[in-house]
Amino acid sequence: MTNDENTQNTQIQAHELLFGVRRSIQYHNRRKGFYNQFNLLTNAFAIIGGSGMALQMLQQTNNAWAATASGMFIVITSTVNLVVNTTHKANQHHNIAQQFIALEKQIITAQQPIININQWQSTKLTIEANEPPILQVLDTICHNDLLRRMGYNDSFQVQVSFIQRLLSNIIDITPHKLKAPNQVI
Repeated sequence: MTNDENTQNTQIQAHELLFGVRRSIQYHNRRKGFYNQFNLLTNAFAIIGGSGMALQMLQQTNNAWAATASGMFIVITSTVNLVVNTTHKANQHHNIAQQFIALEKQIITAQQPIININQWQSTKLTIEANEPPILQVLDTICHNDLLRRMGYNDSFQVQVSFIQRLLSNIIDITPHKLKAPNQVI
């Protein structure tokens, strides 16, 4: 392999690594945002529902079903929030995104990528070892978004259905049906 071919191969590896790191940053920022929004909504429901219960009690109406429904709604949403532990998960994804951002900075500021490529790959693997399981559909959506932002044409996009996109932060729906394009980035 000539020196030019070796340099070109290293540049391709560095580009692929940088793409993967940027996709991971976007993925974890989306997960963090989802958990923060979920926590905010459940807290809002608890406040609104609690206010409704207090109002029902102060008015002492004979409308027991409204107070019961309001109380059950608060219990259910608060329990889900507690069990899912959204605050912890949001912080976990924030910390992982920060690690990937630090790696991205190393990659884009390096003077000689050929020397650092193995170290960067090792760092990426170390970060990934501490990640919770990845939602493949959401990761694919992040892949597509990053392709658009980097100016790739649509032939590189992976098709994601409306239902997959809608529930991508909650559950992977038929991730095996995601078809990679024939082209490689």
